[in-house]
Amino acid sequence: MSEARLFNGKCYSSIFTTLRGIALEKTGIISVLVGGNALLYSKISGRAGLEKRGAGTLNLIRQGGEANPYKGGTNLLEGTLIPKNDGVLGDVPGKITMNGGTLQLPDGFDQSALSLT
Repeated sequence: MSEARLFNGKCYSSIFTTLRGIALEKTGIISVLVGGNALLYSKISGRAGLEKRGAGTLNLIRQGGEANPYKGGTNLLEGTLIPKNDGVLGDVPGKITMNGGTLQLPDGFDQSALSLT
């Protein structure tokens, strides 16, 4: 896999798929446009959190089923967030701050691991 890119700002997209690692140095804002579908297969690491904006759908997948070790949790503001499993939601397993949007859990997702605020 290629070396991680620093993710210090915003990513606006209607269709976005990446296998490259993302390192969050400050809150990483991903805004998926209306009707869009973003697929993140890559490792998300760093000391900050991930923020989902926009009316589209963000799929956190993480190839190989490994966890994403980012530290700041996940903030859902708009649109739909689909985590493949609780490990993709950062180093604070399952921590999601719900400030809007829809959390769509796939079949077999361990809901007991979620910590919703």
